[in-house]
Amino acid sequence: MKYRFIKLIISSVFAMILIFTLHKICIKQNLKIGNFERNYKEVAFFKIEEIPLPFEANNFTGISPKFIFINPKKLDEINRYNRSSKTFLSKKISHKNHNFNVLGDSLFSFDPNLRKVFIYDTNTMELLQKLNLNVGFDRAIAVDNKTILLRSATERYTKNIFSVFSIPEQINRKLGIQLADTLEIDGGLKTDGYFANKDSILIFTQYKKGNFYTINNKLTQIKRFRTIDKIQEVDGVKLSVDSTFYFEKPVLNVNLLTSISGERVYIISFVKSKSDRLNEFTKSRLLDIYNYKTGEYINSYYLPNDGIEKALDFYIDKNKIYLLFNKKIVIYEIK
Repeated sequence: MKYRFIKLIISSVFAMILIFTLHKICIKQNLKIGNFERNYKEVAFFKIEEIPLPFEANNFTGISPKFIFINPKKLDEINRYNRSSKTFLSKKISHKNHNFNVLGDSLFSFDPNLRKVFIYDTNTMELLQKLNLNVGFDRAIAVDNKTILLRSATERYTKNIFSVFSIPEQINRKLGIQLADTLEIDGGLKTDGYFANKDSILIFTQYKKGNFYTINNKLTQIKRFRTIDKIQEVDGVKLSVDSTFYFEKPVLNVNLLTSISGERVYIISFVKSKSDRLNEFTKSRLLDIYNYKTGEYINSYYLPNDGIEKALDFYIDKNKIYLLFNKKIVIYEIK
């Protein structure tokens, strides 16, 4: 018994050292590759509401005028906050809520492991429909109540990253428009992209490649733009056109989260530029702003923390920003 206890302690210490070392390596890599400048804007944040959470949060599921939906850490339930009554309602689910978005009165919850979408009524939280998407994927978004756009990840769709699922026909097909750098998908469900939508525009931000794409709601046009924090070298290794070396020495989550408001795209970046002060860069979330029509970089600013805790997720609506922390949501007015 004593031997087992000692063995457990040694294993725990080793795991902590390993995590710390990997964390340091990733930060070190991120600090090395920022061969670019940022244009910083002074922004004033005025707190207008703070919502305590009765659970530990993971990310926003969706935000509407009536509700705020939040995923907990375990991804086994959907939590809804009623903005008028200021009350929470939890819905236990039999799947994992990995990808998601809200359209009107419908909440679309995607489980890549099951290759399915679960559609819930936002008002009653009842399950309306469950569909098999007929293809492996790692990211998905409901474009409208009839169409789902997926970032596919199986040999069936090798070198064709986007596919589209028709809800009325229940058929998945290869999409005519594709990414400019269609790296070969090996069926391993590699996570490399984030969907966001607003009105008639869809944005797909690639985590590691320094690209974001605008896609119209009819899924007939796609435009590619470069982010300013594109990776050029990692430890002296020049990257190939198809980003082969990203998985050799990965720089994790370069452009992790995206929100759209008006004609602007907001992307949280994890790459330090020449103009970033190291102290601020390591202690705060950093937001880069682009014009989604032209792809032009506009400026950057730091997001407020909750003490020393950085935001887990964010959402911008006009001059308001919603920041999600482990146990609270804080809403600011931006001026």
